[in-house]
Amino acid sequence: MKIPLTRCDMIKKKVQLLLLLLFGGFASMAQETDTLTLELAILQAQDYSQMSELAKQNYLGQFHTNRSFWRSFYPELSLDGTIPNINRSLAPVVQPDGTEEFVQRSLNTTQLNLNVNQRIAPTGGTLTLGSNLQRIDLYGDDPTTSYLTNPIQITLNQPIFGYNNMKWDIRLRRIQEKQFEKTFQEERENVARQTVNLYFNLLEAVVMETTANKNKHYNDTLYSVSKGRFEMGRIAENELLQIELALLNSQMALQRASLQRELAELAIRNHLGYQGESRIVPKLPDSIPTFQVDVSKALDLAMKNNSRQVQWYFDQMNADRNVAQAKAGRRPDIDLLASYGRSRSADELDLAYQETESQEMLMVGFSVPIMNWGSNRSAYKAAVAQKEANQASYNMAVLQFQEEVVRSVRDFEMKYQELEIAERAEEIATRRFTVSQQRFSIGKIGMTDMNIAMQEKDNARRSYIQSLRSFWDSYYSIRLLTHYDFEKNEEITHPTPSPN
Repeated sequence: MKIPLTRCDMIKKKVQLLLLLLFGGFASMAQETDTLTLELAILQAQDYSQMSELAKQNYLGQFHTNRSFWRSFYPELSLDGTIPNINRSLAPVVQPDGTEEFVQRSLNTTQLNLNVNQRIAPTGGTLTLGSNLQRIDLYGDDPTTSYLTNPIQITLNQPIFGYNNMKWDIRLRRIQEKQFEKTFQEERENVARQTVNLYFNLLEAVVMETTANKNKHYNDTLYSVSKGRFEMGRIAENELLQIELALLNSQMALQRASLQRELAELAIRNHLGYQGESRIVPKLPDSIPTFQVDVSKALDLAMKNNSRQVQWYFDQMNADRNVAQAKAGRRPDIDLLASYGRSRSADELDLAYQETESQEMLMVGFSVPIMNWGSNRSAYKAAVAQKEANQASYNMAVLQFQEEVVRSVRDFEMKYQELEIAERAEEIATRRFTVSQQRFSIGKIGMTDMNIAMQEKDNARRSYIQSLRSFWDSYYSIRLLTHYDFEKNEEITHPTPSPN
C-alpha cells in the first residue's frame, strides 16, 4: 500500500505547484522594462508623436497663410524698370511737312518706377503713390539725351457699384482664423484619443499573453499529473487525450498572444516616437474619474467650441458671397481712374526735377450688359438656390451634430455601469475557475467543464480591459466634441506652436 500513497502524495504536490504557478506567478527571463501609465503615454504622444507633429505643421502652415493674407493690406513698396532697352530699327518719323518717312533709328530707353501701393478694403479700390524717371539716348550723327521725370504721381483706381472682393475675403478670413485655432485643439485631443486605443491594445495584449502563459503552464502541469493518474488507472485514455489536446491548444494560444503583444507594442512605440530598447509595460489606471456631464451644457459647449460649427458658418458666408457677386454681375460695371502728378522733360537730369508742371487725368469707364440671354439672371438664381441648399444642409448637420453629442454623453454615462459589471464578472469568473481547479483535482468535474471555466475566465478578463478602453475612449470623445474638461470644470486650451 505504500506505493499508491506515494503516488497520491506526488499528485497532490503537483496540484499544489499548479495553484502556485497560477496565482503566485512563474519564473521568466529577466528583461529591462519601462512602466507606462496612460497619462504619461498621452503627454508623450502630444509632444513627440507624428500625429502631434502633423497637427503642429498644419497649424503653422495656416498661421503663415493667414499672416500673408493680412500683410497684403499693408502698403507695398516696389521698384521696377527697364535697364537697358536698346532698339536699332527702321521706324516711321513725322517730317516737318506732316508726312512720315521710315528712318533708321538707334536709341536706348531706360526707365525706373518706384511705387507704393495701398489696397482700400472698405471700397475695393487701390491707391498708388509713385515716382518715375525715364531717359532716352539717341545715337547717330547727332546724338542726344533727354529725361522725363514724374517726381510724384498719385493714382486712384476705384470700382463703383461693383463687387468688393476684398471685403468678402476679409470676412471669410476672420472665420477661418477661428476655425484653424479650434481645429488645432481638436487634433491635440484626437492624439490623446488615438493614444488611448493603442495603450489599451497593448494592455489587453500583455494581459492576454500573461494569461495564456499561465494557462499553458497550468495545462503542462495538469498533463503531467494526468499521466500519473492514467498510469494508476484513475482516468480513462480519452480524458488524457483531451488534456493533451488542451495543452497543445494553450501552446498555440500563447504563440498568438505573444505575437499580438509584440505588434501592439510596436504600434504604440511608433505612435509615441519611443526610441528605447526596454520593453514597455502598461499599467492599469489607478483610478477612474467620476463626474457628471450635463447634456444641456455639453450641447452649448459643443455648438460654441467645435470647429464644425465654424465650418458651417464659413460655408454660409461663402454662399452669401457668391450671391453678392452674382447680383453685382447684373449691374453696370463702372470704374473710376483718377490721377494727379508733376512732370517735366529736359536734356539734363537736374533740370528735369525743376519747375515741374502739373498733370491730371480723370477717366470713367463702364460696361453695361444689354443682352446676354438671361445668363446673369440665371447665375444669380443659381447662387440664391445654392445658398438655400447650404442653409438646409446646415440645419440637418446641426441636428445630426446635436444627436452625436447627446449620444456621446449618454454612452459615457453607461460606461460606469458597464465597467462595474465587467469588473464583477471578472471576479466571478476567476473565482469559478479556482473552484473548478479544486473540483477537477479531486475528480468531481471533467476536462470539458475545466476548459469552459478557463475560457470564461479569459473572456471576462478581456472584457474588463475592453470596458476600460471603451470608458476612456468615450471620455476623450466628449472632450474632443466640447473642448471642455468636465472633470476639472474648465475649457481645454492647448498651447499653440510658436512661429519662427
